Amino acid sequence: VTAFTAINLLVGALGPLAMAATTLAFNVNSVAWVPMIGMGIAVSTLVGQQLGHNRPELAARATWTAFWMGFAYMGTMALVYVVIPDVLLLGHKAGTTPEQFDALRDLTIVLLRFVAVYCVFDAMNMIFVSALKGAGDMRFVLLSTMVISPLPILAAWFGIRYFDLGLLWAWAVVTAWISTLGIIYLARFLQGRWKAMRVIEPEYAIEPTPEPPEPAVAVGGESL
Repeated sequence: VTAFTAINLLVGALGPLAMAATTLAFNVNSVAWVPMIGMGIAVSTLVGQQLGHNRPELAARATWTAFWMGFAYMGTMALVYVVIPDVLLLGHKAGTTPEQFDALRDLTIVLLRFVAVYCVFDAMNMIFVSALKGAGDMRFVLLSTMVISPLPILAAWFGIRYFDLGLLWAWAVVTAWISTLGIIYLARFLQGRWKAMRVIEPEYAIEPTPEPPEPAVAVGGESL
């Protein structure tokens, strides 16, 4: 979040149009991104439950099912961003003059093409990092985030400061950043170490108390 905020501050230094188009593109992308948060919570829950039952194959099945559902949804949204972006901008057009909105619209449509590329990888990112978290692989998630997050800030700042690469460079950095995270978490998931992890170690797990048997009922209706 800190790295993302820092890149937004760099974009804000490029001028009000760049900042407005970036904010608008992110707001439009929330239509696709917010449901993936719920999907990620579901994946973490299912993975944790199935590993608790010592059934890693069902945890993997739940993760892949969620991934293909998320991939289909994000892929559909990516097509919408590219083919009919104006439909998503209708609400933002209200209350502005054509002169004010036209320049913002043209730049936002370009940025939505970046969104179309990275949102598919963002589905991969959300699903597989959620699976790793549900399994308890938090150290890898923490370390990979701490190592990778400063890099896009430096890349965006360096390109803007020394080469005048501008807004599109900052968005290319964000796209590469999100795509890289998705690939890293996919590789970690395929590595399979999470299958042997448990949030609660077996020696500390409390066995569930068995339910008492149902009382037998006699022919006359009285309990035996």
